[in-house]
Amino acid sequence: MPDNLRANQSELLKPKQVQALLNAVKLKG
Repeated sequence: MPDNLRANQSELLKPKQVQALLNAVKLKG
């Protein structure tokens, strides 16, 4: 897989991971 595609995939995953972390914190709160 080309590096630029891999970078794009990781950039797309980051917001989802951040949202998941925020949701987890909200549930704990």
